[in-house]
Amino acid sequence: NDGFEFINKIANTVDEKEEVHADPNKAKGIAGLLKNENVHVAVTKIFGPNIKRIKSKFVCIIVKSEKITDSFDILKTNFDIILNEWAKGDDRNFLKF
Repeated sequence: NDGFEFINKIANTVDEKEEVHADPNKAKGIAGLLKNENVHVAVTKIFGPNIKRIKSKFVCIIVKSEKITDSFDILKTNFDIILNEWAKGDDRNFLKF
């Protein structure tokens, strides 16, 4: 309730030699990278087809906001909904705010 704190910037070290849309290896690599950093929630303006592959590992949230600070407010306001979605495990859906 007191706000947010920057913890860590995670560099994308997943090998992207070929530009393949919805590459399952890319999804697996990025998911593993984020899991190693104890990430539970993925927030973006757009998810590609790989959302099907990662929604069981993270709470995937699509926001309309242009500003990251607005996205923080959305997460804070909807924290109980996000926790409820996390508890669903493999049956998670992505959220839109």
